Amino acid sequence: MKMKHIIVFIIFGFIGNVGYAQEDKPSKLERWSRLVQKFRSLSYGQWRSMSGEFNDAGDLIYKPLADLLRKEETGEGAWRRVEWNQRSVAWILGDVGTEKAVDFLVDMLPDTTLNLWGRIEAAESLGRMNAVRAVDPLLETFKDKESDTQLRRYAARALGDLQCQKAVSFLIKALNEDINRIDMGVIYALGNIGSDDAVDGLLYALECTENYVRGSVYQHLRRLRPEKEIAFLLLALEDSYWGAREVAVKILSEKGEEISGSLVALFENNKTSHTGRWETIRILGKMKPEKYTKLFLEALKDEDRRIRDESAVVLGRINASKTVKPLIGLLKDENPYVREEAAWVLGEMKPEKAIEFLIDMLDDKDSGWMAAISLGKIGSEKSVKSLIGMLMVKEIKQRRAAAWALGKIQSDKAVEPLIKAVMDEDDEVRMLSTLALEMIGTHGALKAVEDFKLVGQDKQIYKHPRLDIQVEAPSGWKQLPRPEDRLIYEIADTEENVHVMLWYTATMQDAKGYLEKMADMKGLHWEGEPMVVEGKEDDAWKVDATGIVWGIDARVFLTVIQNGYDGRHVDHNALYIVMIWCPEPDFSRHKLQMANILNSVKFTE
Repeated sequence: MKMKHIIVFIIFGFIGNVGYAQEDKPSKLERWSRLVQKFRSLSYGQWRSMSGEFNDAGDLIYKPLADLLRKEETGEGAWRRVEWNQRSVAWILGDVGTEKAVDFLVDMLPDTTLNLWGRIEAAESLGRMNAVRAVDPLLETFKDKESDTQLRRYAARALGDLQCQKAVSFLIKALNEDINRIDMGVIYALGNIGSDDAVDGLLYALECTENYVRGSVYQHLRRLRPEKEIAFLLLALEDSYWGAREVAVKILSEKGEEISGSLVALFENNKTSHTGRWETIRILGKMKPEKYTKLFLEALKDEDRRIRDESAVVLGRINASKTVKPLIGLLKDENPYVREEAAWVLGEMKPEKAIEFLIDMLDDKDSGWMAAISLGKIGSEKSVKSLIGMLMVKEIKQRRAAAWALGKIQSDKAVEPLIKAVMDEDDEVRMLSTLALEMIGTHGALKAVEDFKLVGQDKQIYKHPRLDIQVEAPSGWKQLPRPEDRLIYEIADTEENVHVMLWYTATMQDAKGYLEKMADMKGLHWEGEPMVVEGKEDDAWKVDATGIVWGIDARVFLTVIQNGYDGRHVDHNALYIVMIWCPEPDFSRHKLQMANILNSVKFTE
């Protein structure tokens, strides 16, 4: 009996264990199903935080994944949920990492019944999990010109992640296709493969790809062949894409004198493009420019106006007496931009011997305005008579410059002409003439300003709560909420509808270039070139523009000021944007106030 009981116990105990095992399997399946549902509810960025969650899922994971892959959605946004379901499946399979997961993902690649982004996620997962068995399916997907270009691009990236050498010839061949989105995937793949023929492919890409792609090409070449870094950077100086050149200029400038010989050789080589020689001048000017004074003086005769222009700027920084005469010679250059640059540089240098030549240049209808600005900087009484005459010429830009210059010189002789100029038909001339009278500061000048009711209001400092910038404006203005962007600080006279906005950006562009870009983005229109904001030690530019702001026809002072470099990105300029605007019909009443606010902009410690 005792043995019988033992046998019965063993039998029933075994059956019980089987029962528990049978109950355990559905519970694990239920667990994985819940985890899959949780996963699909997360954002793409949150997926990475769950990396590794499915490593030990085993075969049980495939049932909920297969169900989710084919799940039909209804109602608003159904297509988006379907896409998200399928992308979730592909990502999870990449995390599972088993041979069966590879087969599952490979089957997803050509399945046109699936959402495109689900198939793209499958390609990415195959690359991420280093699935060598997937090379041939990925290569077939990439070679299929009937496939969607985005899918082909990500298939190329996956081949790069797998460092697939046999794909190189097909990748290079694809560079001849006129499909930009593929190029980025091809460049990524060739850069990851890194073999000699892949490097040859990258060099070939410099000849046949679009601008934005070539920037990545140079990065890969420098990483793969560091011993040839300087050669690649010098090559980038001649690239038509400004982004590639800017990176090269920055890095080569930091190399310093060790590469100066290569730069001089590049500049003096007759085969070097005009663009390459211009960028070379820029770099040498950032090193020890006085060492290359002779080269810059010769460059003043160059046929490319950009080279003459940049050389003039560098010679102005050298500020040596022997550079004055060649710069004066540029005041008669055939190109108005070069004449303007030369006049500007002479204004910065303030040589006495340049005054008479700048006075002669005032008659230049294209560039005479810059001569007036420079005479104002030099501050010589000799130019007052000629500048007074300039207040009456036809060209508006010339009259504006003359009024500004007379204010800088602060000659009593200019008071009466400036009082007349306050009645000029041009708003800017009236404003600058008024400011000039205030700068001269004699009783007659200030009385004229008072008569025109252009002074007098209690003022208050308004400081940006997050940035080190402030303005002065009438007391009692209100701060307007900008919840969509907390870096924008806006104050306004809500009764008169005059607004001031301050914000910040970091970019590789300079202040002038970013100003033009920002004005275009906001749909603003203005005449001529952006103007230098005088009285600012920083690089500051402005436009007096018209456009639609908040549905209102507005007159806008848009200004961009560079204040050093961004603390987070050493190659990015720190740019502060000041936008002052009012309704166009009210502009004549508010212009002086707006100008005074702009002039009050300061950076705090």
